[in-house]
Amino acid sequence: FPVYVNEIPIADFIFENNCQYDSNTFTNTSTIGLGSIDLVKWDFGDGSTLGTNNIENHYYEYPGLYTVNMVIESQSGCVDSIKKLTEVYEVPIVDFSTSHHCLGDNTWFFDESLINNGTIIDWKWELGDNIVLEDYKNMSYIYDEAGHYAVKLKVTSNHGCYSQSDKNITIYNPPIASFRIEDEELCLGEEISIKDLSDGLGANIIEWKWNFGDGNIIPREHPEYSYSYKGEFDISLFVMTDEGCKNDTVIYSSVRVHDFPKVEFQASKLFTTELEPEIKFYNMSEEYDFISWDFDNGKISYEENPIVNFHEVREYNVMLIASNNAGCENNLIKKITISPENTLYIPNTFTPNGDGINDEFIIMGNNISDIYLSIFNKWGGLVFESRDINYGWNGLSKNNDICHNGTYLYHVIVNDYKGMESVYTGEINVIR
Repeated sequence: FPVYVNEIPIADFIFENNCQYDSNTFTNTSTIGLGSIDLVKWDFGDGSTLGTNNIENHYYEYPGLYTVNMVIESQSGCVDSIKKLTEVYEVPIVDFSTSHHCLGDNTWFFDESLINNGTIIDWKWELGDNIVLEDYKNMSYIYDEAGHYAVKLKVTSNHGCYSQSDKNITIYNPPIASFRIEDEELCLGEEISIKDLSDGLGANIIEWKWNFGDGNIIPREHPEYSYSYKGEFDISLFVMTDEGCKNDTVIYSSVRVHDFPKVEFQASKLFTTELEPEIKFYNMSEEYDFISWDFDNGKISYEENPIVNFHEVREYNVMLIASNNAGCENNLIKKITISPENTLYIPNTFTPNGDGINDEFIIMGNNISDIYLSIFNKWGGLVFESRDINYGWNGLSKNNDICHNGTYLYHVIVNDYKGMESVYTGEINVIR
């Protein structure tokens, strides 16, 4: 009997590696000289169902290297097999972040995509306003209008695997920084009246910074502030919303701070008597526009150097008020004293005869606070003494003896209300 030796087929296949979530294609290229290949079995190395077609498209769930085993069998039952490594390329995990979503500012875009095996080599940004930018991993862009934008990022690996991520962002209008100053003319130490008129345009303003032009910055919505030196100052306001959008404004030469007038005056006399009540006042003030005098006697004057008569005996608080065009006012008070004239009347004769006429030696005067009267006879003996201006000598001695007619000596010590002491001596004639 004849013996037939069947040819063994030569197993082989070609394949195309592909990306995760796409299929790898395997094509049977096995050959046999005589006969035919009737059976093909594929084992894709991932535990999935075996394939039996000459061309298989197989989906791998995870990226990596897989051993693919193909077994073929001819019509005569001859078998051959071959193993090859196929690779499934990783698809990038796409993510990105953005910052600074304010109209007029650079909005920043940062790629945060990941790939474990491979390299990201291409980026494509669609910014939601028909603008597409490529080849930038990180970048900035200024939008022309506020609003909502759908931003897309597509990244591609060195194996051509790509993926995409979409996010919606909002571009906000910057706030309107605005304020009003109630009074542009201020005096030193006077608190400025300022009103914030800023508008967040739908957002909340969370930060204020006031620059008052003198080196001081106040981080409050409603500042309380006064200047410590005079000058003209620019005031600026910076505001920021809870979305991080900022704006500022400035009013140049917004306030003028004025010093108070320097008030000074002199009087021709600060102390005088009722007999010389005329006093001239000299204005010596500086940096003023208007003055007025109040003389504490119901009289007002606007003269520079007025002359005033003070008719009533008392103290007067004379005030000079000086002000400037900005309304800054200052004043000075000085005391003027009008005293009664010191007068003293000492008679040189009296008649103590009991007729009710000139019976006592009485000293009369004004502006007297204390008096001491002594009467002596011609031998120097003390006849009478008194410390009361209303208690005079009645012509009797200390022992109530009648003093004879003749000449006696008096010695008077007087103190006025200003504490000044005066001494008077002289003769007094007694005639009965």
